[in-house]
Amino acid sequence: MIVLAAFSQSLHSAINADNEVSPAKIEAEAQKLAAQWNGESLQSAIVLFLRAGDEFKKLGNFQAAAQSLRRTARLQDIVNEREKALATAKRAVELNPKLSHLDAIKNLTLYVRYLIANGEPAKAQKILNKARELAAAANDPAADGYVFRSAAEIYESKGEFAEAEASHVKAVEMFRQRDDEKVLANALMSLAGTRIATGKYILGLENADEAKGLFLESGEPRNINRAKVIRGHLLNMLGRKQEALDEYLEAEKMFPVDIDGVEKARLQNGIGYVYQELGELGLALSKRREAFQLFDKVGYRPGVQITLPLLIDLSFKLGDESAAFEYLRTSEGLAAQDKYYPGLAASHSFVGDHYFRMKENDLAISYYRRALPVFQRAKLPLAAANIHDKLGSVLVRLGENSQARKQFERSLSINREIHNRQGETNTLYNLAGLELKEGRLAEALKLSQASVDGTEKLSAEVRNTRLRSSHFASVSERYELLIRLLMMAAEKNPDPKLVEKALQAAERSRARSMLEKLSMLEASVTADAPPDILAAEKELLISYNAASDRLANLVDSAASRKEIDDTDRDIREIEQRIEQLRATAKITSPVYSGIKDPSSLNVEDLRRDVIKDDSLVLEYWLGREKSYLWVVDNNGLSAHALPGRQEIEGRIASIRDLIAANETRVGETVEAYQERIASSEKNYRTQARELSKVLLGPAGERIKNKRIIIVADGALHSLPFSAIPLPDTKTDEPLLNTNEVIYQPSAQTLLLLAKIETRENENRRDLIVFSDPVFSSDDERLTGVNIAASQKQSDGDKFRLVESLRSLTRLRGSEREADLIIQTVGSSADRFEGFAASRDAFLGSDLSGYKILHIATHARADTERPDLSGIVFSRFAEKGELINEMVRLQDIYSLRLNCDLVVLSACETAVGKDLKGEGVLSLNNAFLQAGSKTVLSSLWKVEDEAARTLMTNFYRGITDDRLTPSESLKRAQTSLMQEPRFRSPFYWAAFTVHGKVDVRPHIAGSRSTLSFSLKAFAVALLVVGLACVAYRRRKNNLAAD
Repeated sequence: MIVLAAFSQSLHSAINADNEVSPAKIEAEAQKLAAQWNGESLQSAIVLFLRAGDEFKKLGNFQAAAQSLRRTARLQDIVNEREKALATAKRAVELNPKLSHLDAIKNLTLYVRYLIANGEPAKAQKILNKARELAAAANDPAADGYVFRSAAEIYESKGEFAEAEASHVKAVEMFRQRDDEKVLANALMSLAGTRIATGKYILGLENADEAKGLFLESGEPRNINRAKVIRGHLLNMLGRKQEALDEYLEAEKMFPVDIDGVEKARLQNGIGYVYQELGELGLALSKRREAFQLFDKVGYRPGVQITLPLLIDLSFKLGDESAAFEYLRTSEGLAAQDKYYPGLAASHSFVGDHYFRMKENDLAISYYRRALPVFQRAKLPLAAANIHDKLGSVLVRLGENSQARKQFERSLSINREIHNRQGETNTLYNLAGLELKEGRLAEALKLSQASVDGTEKLSAEVRNTRLRSSHFASVSERYELLIRLLMMAAEKNPDPKLVEKALQAAERSRARSMLEKLSMLEASVTADAPPDILAAEKELLISYNAASDRLANLVDSAASRKEIDDTDRDIREIEQRIEQLRATAKITSPVYSGIKDPSSLNVEDLRRDVIKDDSLVLEYWLGREKSYLWVVDNNGLSAHALPGRQEIEGRIASIRDLIAANETRVGETVEAYQERIASSEKNYRTQARELSKVLLGPAGERIKNKRIIIVADGALHSLPFSAIPLPDTKTDEPLLNTNEVIYQPSAQTLLLLAKIETRENENRRDLIVFSDPVFSSDDERLTGVNIAASQKQSDGDKFRLVESLRSLTRLRGSEREADLIIQTVGSSADRFEGFAASRDAFLGSDLSGYKILHIATHARADTERPDLSGIVFSRFAEKGELINEMVRLQDIYSLRLNCDLVVLSACETAVGKDLKGEGVLSLNNAFLQAGSKTVLSSLWKVEDEAARTLMTNFYRGITDDRLTPSESLKRAQTSLMQEPRFRSPFYWAAFTVHGKVDVRPHIAGSRSTLSFSLKAFAVALLVVGLACVAYRRRKNNLAAD
């Protein structure tokens, strides 16, 4: 090896020069190599330690020889050569007759450790007994300390953790009497690890902190890293997820690639725990598998036994039953071989969870009751508390409420005793549900509020935005129960404060990330982030986009499930690294330290700062059993019960289908089309009236002639409210005729947007346009070959929704729309088209220096994998080389806009995945998060002539009457609807405005110039509709052929 060769000449000289000192020099060089903590250096150190041991033995220095062998064994363990480590430890034991009692005990206890790891606990016990005999004769605290620590390791191997903890405590007491800080630090680490199992997390954290301090003094990177991992585990158990993740990720950076498999596996299990607790099950499974493979590779059976139950749990939750039961069989086999049962008990617990989810209650109870006594005998309080909580949930389902209460109360008592806040909040939620079932509303409300308060505290400690979002999505039922209880209390005892509290709870469960991002943008957190963090984020975003492109191509080409899943996992891991960097930026930002979680929504603030005489807010919240509507206007706040989520979302889906029925179908005759449309319109009128009564009826007369600000939930995000009629009206005229509609992610967001002023920038230009990118290698701008005029016209009307990056065609219409816009705005506009309309140009531009951002290109909306949603820019550079073309959600979130308006001139840009706690992960919401005041986008594909008429009138309203986007959209849609052929909402209801209520873009120039400019702008947006229909017709024709 290279490192060994570097020392060979000097060592050879030393050995030849002085046989008596040469082994010491060899050992000293080996220790220097060992301190470097990388695979090559450690392998070289092993060779030198073995050589030194042999030389010491020849000289009759058996104490030094034994020490060299122990050091060799430890290094062999670190480089994943566990069998060699066991053999080397045995060689050291063979020297015992020639050693002092203390050295012999060191050899024996090291041998015990590797016997345990090798699955030989009985033999380990016999060796420990020999060590005990020697310690009794040694009269040395250190000798007793080694024996106590070794005894603790055997107790742990048998699942007797209380006894293990007691022995570790005694070992620490003994080592404190000797002046050996390294040995003491290792003993403290062992004690801290055991206290994870016994639930004494605070004491364990104190032990780990002391150990870390000792290791820092001695400057040992490996042991410092081990201390970080143990601290991470303990912080995890204390519910301090973000701090735990910080420790883990710092440790992960330090770990060498090819060594220390056991410690690395423990680290991966810890990271997996954080991800699982915060709802990222796919990432958690990836980490658990990595841990299992590392433990298995080095033959560390205790680690394998601990990880198997975790794999069982995640496999069940991710729907892979066959894998889960295969892991269970492996767990049962190992338990039988090793006589170690806590691991199997954990496996049984997770199988019980599976049967609970399947509503096979008897099987669930059976598996839980198999696990509980094992955990109790092993004195594993966290595991026992979880089983008590689970048993309580099954018993509630079976109607055995008194027995369920006993289980919940026992779980709550244990969780509070061991400071397990995650478990405590869950049990409080379960107890609240039991109290409600038994009719004790006040007690249920008290417990539910405590559960949500605890959840808020836990989440507040997580800086990683993605993990926080995942966590809220995984505990949304806690907010649902609290809202339901508050509304029940308000119905029983009318109290405006209870109604407001229910609205506040609903607000706390939505648009969390957007609210935080807008607060950070206003406070300029990103602006004062350290340059190294910003540079690292940029590099990660490059990797993220490359992986996302790879995944998109795999999905488009129907690649294997494994390829898709592996790439999807890579993307999620990169996302986590990006979010962790952003979390780090928050720590280092002096501005962020002054930003607190937003206070609860204040209805009076909303009424004073946002709601005018002509406005009201309709905020919806969809629950499993009941949904609710809150109405806020100048007259106050009221709340109303609605049907459950399933009924409302079913009605919306039906309405959407009836609207979409206006699309032509392949091979359909005119007569059949007309008959189908007549039927669907009749059904639409009936269903729209019914839906209006459900959604708008409770608001009554208050909604008439008002600007309606919709805070939607679930499928309501995809409902064009302007298309349904007023409730209890004698006609079927839509709400559009009397009301302006604008959508908001949350009332808190609405309030914050109202307070945020456009950042002062005297040099802010009117417009920046990105259009007509180069998508394909046969584009005439690359080939130099002119395309026929007919083909140019056809290409100009392509549909702007990506189905595959490989089949994108040129959007000539976007070139024409940019021409019209630039001619009007003139010197206060910048244009990027063709090769210049690239991802790098977009992300590299100072977009905060513009009032309007116009993007005319293809877009991809993916409701299953929102990570793949994005905007497509040029795929080729001028010389023909492929370049990165996609700007995805992560890129948009990183922008810092100062726009009054973003126009997404592509189809379905208001479509995305609905995530509990956040809302729709769509392109339009991403631009709102990035700082745009309003965004104009569409819900579906639009007919071309209808789009032309609507957009022309839309921009006339903005130019001639200085209307806001929502005011102008209402006027344009009303005008279009009055034409008989366009009365169906299919033609006019797709367009929506999201964001600030009263924003008005102020374009430089005269009124007449502005009018002409915006009319040109209308033609630009018209291309969306033209492109959509052309694509649809082309696709239908292909299908017909």
